[in-house]
Amino acid sequence: TVYSPLQLEGTISGVSEIAKFNPSSDTSLGLRHIELSPDRQYIFSGSFDSKLRVYNSLTWRELFTFDHTWEELTEENSPAVINIYEEADSKEGIYYEALSRPFKIPHLPLQQQQAPKGASIGLPKKGISKIAISFDQRFIASKSEDSPRVIWIWDLTEMCLNSLIVQKQEVVDLSWCPKTHNLNISTAAARLFLWSPKGASVCQVPLGSGKKADDLEV
Repeated sequence: TVYSPLQLEGTISGVSEIAKFNPSSDTSLGLRHIELSPDRQYIFSGSFDSKLRVYNSLTWRELFTFDHTWEELTEENSPAVINIYEEADSKEGIYYEALSRPFKIPHLPLQQQQAPKGASIGLPKKGISKIAISFDQRFIASKSEDSPRVIWIWDLTEMCLNSLIVQKQEVVDLSWCPKTHNLNISTAAARLFLWSPKGASVCQVPLGSGKKADDLEV
């Protein structure tokens, strides 16, 4: 609930309720991750039901929902133009292979989505665990623990899925460049994966550096 000071004759005499938020009835365990847009006008919440919801930060009204539960990308459930990139090997090294629909999204088996047995603090491998917003709020990148090797990139102008990136290893971190639409992706390997509206590429971390790209700071 959001409250505002209540003024009577120039004196604050209490507070009044200006907005009240009730989570969707199907959010299961609740919220897992939340981010505020750069201009502070929107709230992006990731829930355990693997849906990313967009709210107005003043009214708390739900504006849109991005679903991460699709089993397969087809022409029926995705926009006419969509980019699908999958990490692949070649004699020359690692690269991204551009794929077409229909494309089966790699999800974890249900038995692997449960919380660790005997763990005092453990979250099930479910729900939206990472949300990264571009500097101008044009794009948002997200990761669902149901498909931890996949990055979903949404176009906030068209309100649709723009790109799907599939890695060989689990995604560890996501970070946008401060002034461009360049997304940096880490899988804790000795390489950095890059995405932009023009395409996807791989940057090899110099051997012998002793570093892994597992914590991105730009």
